[in-house]
Amino acid sequence: MPAIKNIVVGEEYEGREGTKTKWTTIGVIIETEKDGKKRQSIKLNFIPTNWDGFASIFSIDRDRDSRKDNRRDASQDDHAEASDEMQQHPPADVPVTEIGDEPINLDDIPF
Repeated sequence: MPAIKNIVVGEEYEGREGTKTKWTTIGVIIETEKDGKKRQSIKLNFIPTNWDGFASIFSIDRDRDSRKDNRRDASQDDHAEASDEMQQHPPADVPVTEIGDEPINLDDIPF
């Protein structure tokens, strides 16, 4: 089931040169064929918070987007390789500390 298009949402922000748009891929459009009929489906990977329901469709640039594990058409070998990599290098445990209502002393920040 090859992905043929990316489903993206835009979020505007203020950059150095004015208003810019950050595009986030939330899913793909998949094209399949059954009984000689082509069908298109969507696969959403997540739904953004505060999303207004509007999305854009962009072509998949396979030369620029080399991260196949992020797409629906990644092979089983790609998924297995990513899974093996995660098992060999698990994320470090980061202790969570409780933040109180006390003001932060900026002199305590080392940079």
